[in-house]
Amino acid sequence: MARVTRQGVDYFPMDVYTDDKFKFIEIKFKLEGFAVIIKLFQRIYAQGYWCFWGEDEVLIFAHEINISTNLLDEIVNEALIRDIFCKQMYDQYEILTSQGIQKRYKEITKRRKGVEIVTEYLLIDNDFGINDNTMRTQCKHDVSKSTQSKVKESKVKESTNKRVLEKLDLNPEWKVLVSEWLQYKKERRESYKSERGIKAFVTKLKNLSGDNVAVAKKITEQSFANNWAGIFELKGGNNEKDRRDSEIREQQIIELAREAGMA
Repeated sequence: MARVTRQGVDYFPMDVYTDDKFKFIEIKFKLEGFAVIIKLFQRIYAQGYWCFWGEDEVLIFAHEINISTNLLDEIVNEALIRDIFCKQMYDQYEILTSQGIQKRYKEITKRRKGVEIVTEYLLIDNDFGINDNTMRTQCKHDVSKSTQSKVKESKVKESTNKRVLEKLDLNPEWKVLVSEWLQYKKERRESYKSERGIKAFVTKLKNLSGDNVAVAKKITEQSFANNWAGIFELKGGNNEKDRRDSEIREQQIIELAREAGMA
């Protein structure tokens, strides 16, 4: 019986000075976000140069590091946006990997006699190891069925989106707004992988907009116009609700001043 070649590694190098994409994670999620990324690197390198990242993996990983699945989803999504992990590989195969991870893995394993490679997951050249007997395996995905599978997957996602929208306690205006966003994500080939992701988006949009559908619409339109993958507070800092409240308070002060004979 052939000996199984070990794919994982016992260590991985880490730069003393991290680049801006890691700094954004730390700014947005503090040290907890940075720690999650390092734990994900450990998970990946323990298996090789990639790891599956579906709903089951999210639940298990969140339990292992004692973090909420919603926060974990937010951190991973930000890491995909910042290109810490390759979004194309995640969208196509539901795996976490990157060019940097693969380059470091290649350097660590360069003296191994055999390294198992899934060619479809590679972002660098596939010349691993110093020997010619490097093993190469094809991806589990059946190419002959890829078109049929993608059509089926698209229909499943559309059905899931409709089901989630029906379950959410939203008025018609909000449902239209969320539906437009889901269509936008679909066109970008960035559809949400689970019901939890859609709910997290709605919660974030409501928080950013102060639960005001008109402001929420401007927030999504801002992302459409800038081709952003996510939603952010309206440019200029304060959102429309804050500005309107300020105008109302100013008008009330003027009216009080008039009543007191001061204006």
